[in-house]
Amino acid sequence: MNVSRKVCVVALIVLLVIVLVCVVAKAQTLDNKVEDNVFDFITEVMGIDTAKYEVTHNSYSANYPSNFGGSVKEELTTLTLSSSDGSLIEADVQFNNGYMAAFFYLYGPVVEEQQYNVSSLEKAQGILSRYQNFSSQLGTSSDEVPSALMMLSSVKELSPSSITNGNMKMQITTSEPSINPPVDYDTRIAFYYTANGIDSTRKCLVLEFCRSYGVTQILFVDTWGLFSIYSADLPCLSESEARVVAWDAAKNYQIKLLNTEDNSTISVTPTWPEKTTVESDMDMVTGQLYNDSRLLGLSMGNTSRDGLTLYPLWKFLFYFDKPIGDMQGIQVGVWGDTKEIAYCGTYGFYGTPNNSSSPPLTTPSPMPSSGSVSSQQPSMTTNAPSPEPGTSTSPITSSTALIVASVFAISAVAATAVLILKKRRRSG
Repeated sequence: MNVSRKVCVVALIVLLVIVLVCVVAKAQTLDNKVEDNVFDFITEVMGIDTAKYEVTHNSYSANYPSNFGGSVKEELTTLTLSSSDGSLIEADVQFNNGYMAAFFYLYGPVVEEQQYNVSSLEKAQGILSRYQNFSSQLGTSSDEVPSALMMLSSVKELSPSSITNGNMKMQITTSEPSINPPVDYDTRIAFYYTANGIDSTRKCLVLEFCRSYGVTQILFVDTWGLFSIYSADLPCLSESEARVVAWDAAKNYQIKLLNTEDNSTISVTPTWPEKTTVESDMDMVTGQLYNDSRLLGLSMGNTSRDGLTLYPLWKFLFYFDKPIGDMQGIQVGVWGDTKEIAYCGTYGFYGTPNNSSSPPLTTPSPMPSSGSVSSQQPSMTTNAPSPEPGTSTSPITSSTALIVASVFAISAVAATAVLILKKRRRSG
């Protein structure tokens, strides 16, 4: 090898080392910033002394997802904090432009120290009050926290209730202890934006305490300042107007079934009842929700919509007179601002149908292909055995699961994520 070639090789190696060092340095800088925010939330908002904890696992990724029109920086991080007394805190957190959605799992002595089961009302008031200062540090503060605290101050005990004040609705739900699944308590306090009788559940502030399988779990979501609402002054289809559009699409929908023996398809015409059996609901969804080429059969229409504005979407489910295999009916989504079809396809259950005669409406994502059966939104309840630390489960249920799934979709870190494993002592 001549001298010039050796110089080139050495230069290439040095360049690669510099690039790798820069990438790692950048990743750690990004990661440490988000990690500090999570630490501060645990310390300042949840009220847990983190001075005795060290980080034993950390993962981080960031991207600009298409379902927000590329205008939102989505940061995902997971942390595991351990202490010498056997306490363990696991955090799955997502920040969208600084707005937070998070699950926290508490194991060991730290669980008993918090006593969420006996003082959830006081804990909730304290957490929201401290969060007001924390959100100011993040630059995400708005007037929803003072309003939420004012509404919560009128509550004497955490029992199921629903109270509306202006454009804010407070819903409190509680569950009785159960054996299967083993739940000691589950209390959810949710604040939603509401107007004209429509709750925009994606614009929310949610706090939930749950203890199951011996693990205390806390859910916290704040997207109130992230989203704006389609103006009530602009025209919007009434339910009856939207139903006409949806019914026309449903009765003209071509159902095709696949013959697995020869891969041929056959068309099936459903039998409709003399009196139409239909369920309807209005949902407020992000304008760029369906901006993903992988979501087959879903359409944003021809209008330009903002990714951080919530638009009206009418959802209809028309039932067949008799099921066709597992298919129960046709579901149709109609954009309330443009009369355009957002989706149209079959609806049903795989295997044994739900015991309910009226299954809940869902916004499919993605929409099933012709002849298949769409699935309902997944429940976060699990019947798995009691988890060990490091194997988190989440029995936090009901609309909370829908909120998290539809707003932030906390999930496994993407394959392209920057992964950093480290141990760091947290100073007081």
